Amino acid sequence: MAARATSTERIEAVIAVLRGDRTVEEVCRLRGVRQATYRRWQRQVVAGKHSDVRATVTAGALGGEARVDRDRWGVAHCFADNVADLGFAAGVAQAQDRLWQLDYRRRIADGRLAAVLGADHIRTDREHRTLGFRRIAEQVEAPALSAEAEAALAGYAAGVNAWIEHVGDNLPLEFDLLGYEPEPWQVTDSLAILRYFWWTLTGRLSQLVAAERLQRHTGPDVAAWFLTPETVSYIVPDWGGAARVRGGTAPGGAAEADSPAATPGSNNWVAGPSRVDGGGPVLAADPHWPVAFPDMWYEQHLSGAGTDVIGPAYPGAPWVVFGRTRGLAWGRTNNVTSTRDLYHEQTDPDSPSRYRTTGGWEQFTTRYESIEVAGADPVTELVHCTADGRPVINSFIPDVDPEGDGPITLRWLGQEAIGDVQSLIDLGRCDTVAQARQVFSRWRLSLWNAVLADADGHFGYQMCGSVPERAVATRGTRPGGDADHVWQGYRNSPALPGDYDPVRGWVASANNPPAPPESLDGLYGTYADGYRHDRIAQALGRGELLTPKQVGDLQNDNLSLRAEELSSSAARYMGRTKRLRTMAKWLRRWNHRYDGDQVGATIWALFWPRLVQCVGQAVLDSFTAQLNAGNAGGLTRHLLLGHRSPGFFQGDLTAMVAVAGGDTLDYLERALGSTARSWRWDRVQFMVLRHPAARTEAARAILEPAPVPCQGGNGVVNNRASREAESRLEVTGGPSYRFVADMSSLETRGCMLAGQSGQAGHDHAFDQLDLWPAGQYHPLLMDDDEVAAATVTTTRLRDSASG
Repeated sequence: MAARATSTERIEAVIAVLRGDRTVEEVCRLRGVRQATYRRWQRQVVAGKHSDVRATVTAGALGGEARVDRDRWGVAHCFADNVADLGFAAGVAQAQDRLWQLDYRRRIADGRLAAVLGADHIRTDREHRTLGFRRIAEQVEAPALSAEAEAALAGYAAGVNAWIEHVGDNLPLEFDLLGYEPEPWQVTDSLAILRYFWWTLTGRLSQLVAAERLQRHTGPDVAAWFLTPETVSYIVPDWGGAARVRGGTAPGGAAEADSPAATPGSNNWVAGPSRVDGGGPVLAADPHWPVAFPDMWYEQHLSGAGTDVIGPAYPGAPWVVFGRTRGLAWGRTNNVTSTRDLYHEQTDPDSPSRYRTTGGWEQFTTRYESIEVAGADPVTELVHCTADGRPVINSFIPDVDPEGDGPITLRWLGQEAIGDVQSLIDLGRCDTVAQARQVFSRWRLSLWNAVLADADGHFGYQMCGSVPERAVATRGTRPGGDADHVWQGYRNSPALPGDYDPVRGWVASANNPPAPPESLDGLYGTYADGYRHDRIAQALGRGELLTPKQVGDLQNDNLSLRAEELSSSAARYMGRTKRLRTMAKWLRRWNHRYDGDQVGATIWALFWPRLVQCVGQAVLDSFTAQLNAGNAGGLTRHLLLGHRSPGFFQGDLTAMVAVAGGDTLDYLERALGSTARSWRWDRVQFMVLRHPAARTEAARAILEPAPVPCQGGNGVVNNRASREAESRLEVTGGPSYRFVADMSSLETRGCMLAGQSGQAGHDHAFDQLDLWPAGQYHPLLMDDDEVAAATVTTTRLRDSASG
């Protein structure tokens, strides 16, 4: 029977198993084959989805010849003579490796996930329809595109579509699993995807709600402790001549809202020539993000049309987001200075569909959004907006008031034209720091902490983006219809903190405050604590010169300055409770690094957030604590260091340590056993890359890599966030890409989480999975001869009119 099964029948049998419609045993019984035969079919089906990239793709959209060369690591080197053709080459390359991911991201941005993934995604679709990323792309950004940006995006769309046409019915496996085909790509698809991406970096509306709850339900002394980072260090401490604050409750500071471990912070830095032995400047960038498969980034080299740039692109859009040209390198971390506000609208008691403005009453507009749902009836979402387009978003944020809220609307910088695509194109042509500074002055969203370095030895830091100016600064929500809370313009670079060629010989950022609050003149945000920045400063500022390799290897640093300062005190408190004395012993033995062989790392990773929660809950009422208890790190640190307790704190720290420690020990014994030596960090923390289309064990075995033990942890340079599973910690966020460039040469290195391809079973799907745990990288080649020598495959792109 196996010999008589057609290719279509084999595909149907494999898809039925991967979908969960049938078991392997049922398929084998129905087809009259052994399981070994089925496994062979599965390998054939998966491999058959890998269309040969050694191909010639023709399209009428091409202005000339172009090509995509791939090297040993699958990096796409795209060559063309004009911007549109370069965009076309990028579109073909990304579609070859990530076609399903492109469509997945388009559906996220559009609010159309439920149509293929089912009812679990209705809420996300409702939210994204309300926020209107697609409408913004079509009605705001597309009409404002420069001619060059439009040409690049149109070329990219044509490239994606050319590859879809080239493969025909042989689409990536995910399309078969979910039972649909991709629609033709459009220019506005890329714009919507980028707008969604910037939203994920700048939205975070629960932070505003958390701050408002604090301000309403506590006094200013309590709120200050929860709205100030655990430690405070500034990226540019002398911006505007202000002095550095080393800790405590600096007025105007901020803390990580929500769960501090939910999304781990990012890092970047430059060691200038004076700090590098035999090279430099050396730039290192490693943005951190929730982990998943396919990889968040796509390694891409664009060469031609005045451009020669290599680095990570965001799949769904054509250009490199950070990376290097032959003369300039730049990296970015998220600057969380606020670019959005929530407004409590005052409605007309006699006509609730009207709201008050500074000029009188206006009518809410309404629209209906129909959301398709796989296997169920469509859902209709009624969206209300103000006359100027601010959506009512109550359904997608926590309550501000425990008794409920009136309509709350959102103003966000991303509702305006931002010109992001042209700015990325311009960055890809810069060869000097001075040129990049000009581009940064036009960059609007998301806000960046940008570090940059050039081949002439110059380097620096620049906060860049458009920051709204308001007459009243507040961390919380705002009253609608109040002139003091209306945006009054924007502050852009160079009127934002910057630091160029500093005498100390280095710059760095780690999501910490860009400058002291008194020098920011009313700008504010939810910034990270200073531990990571301070550790980077230690490493870059020490006496001996660093090799270029050492500058990059700092990305793998596991030392916790928090633990170095606080764990011994915590151990003393633990020692007062008999049951916790074994944990106290291992904490004292710990080297304060999240290294694989360390037991203390496991204890501290579990204990610290529990203790912070205990302290926060002891101070706040239950409603306020829901969003803020995890922000009690500064107060917890203050108490552990033996400083005088604030008057509002009436708790017993010994009892709190006993509770937090007891809960930690309960988890350890339940998940890992009662033998402390089995609590080593490399037996506890694993990275699990989830694929959104893998909904059965059979599909997960094909689409997802095996879990990987990994070092690093919360609050260190090698920063990671984890969730507690039944028998281990599963990494939910960490380094999404690692990039290192030595500007004294073309030597550039990079590393992804898993690999360049998003296709199951592909040679480049998981081939980088072994690099980052070992602190290794692969080369990012720019030299023409080196690229030619390393080329493994070539896709040729030709205008169909030329034959």
